[in-house]
Amino acid sequence: MYNPLYSRPYAHLIKVFEDILGEISKDLHIRTALAEDVMMLDVRDEQKDTFNLKDPDTIIRTHAWIMQLTPMNYSIFHKDELLLMLTIMPLMSGSAEISFLVDKNFVNASKLVKMQMIKAFNKGLYELPFRRIEAKVKDTFQVGRTFVEKLGMSQEGVLRKFGPENDYILYSLIK
Repeated sequence: MYNPLYSRPYAHLIKVFEDILGEISKDLHIRTALAEDVMMLDVRDEQKDTFNLKDPDTIIRTHAWIMQLTPMNYSIFHKDELLLMLTIMPLMSGSAEISFLVDKNFVNASKLVKMQMIKAFNKGLYELPFRRIEAKVKDTFQVGRTFVEKLGMSQEGVLRKFGPENDYILYSLIK
């Protein structure tokens, strides 16, 4: 669990995920996200309306996302392949939003790698110092919806017209 004696609490969280991933597989590793990781992403078509590298606004938002909005931006790899980028953003006391940008490497990974990631996140989410963790997933993004459901998140509602062309589903995990 979170140790309040750490002078840099976010360093503690990445250490927690490093330990969990290391226990599950020597091939999985995590690091603090770098701007260049974003450029490596080959996102699924279902995420392209919110993540388009040809759109200058996306580049600006991505830079802010990586550098300023929260210090909890991570890239997770299997060997040398980027699987996903993860952001954990505190919303208010005891509550946070988690978001994923999923690379096609994750979708095309073996069932073993997918199960290892789910196992790691199931354990890791309970180590986070939040009583409520929420995620928003595009209604047509079935891979994302299945992923958060396998993490134990429950659907809370529908966010109408949240995306440019789609509704999003609000999920939460309450500890």
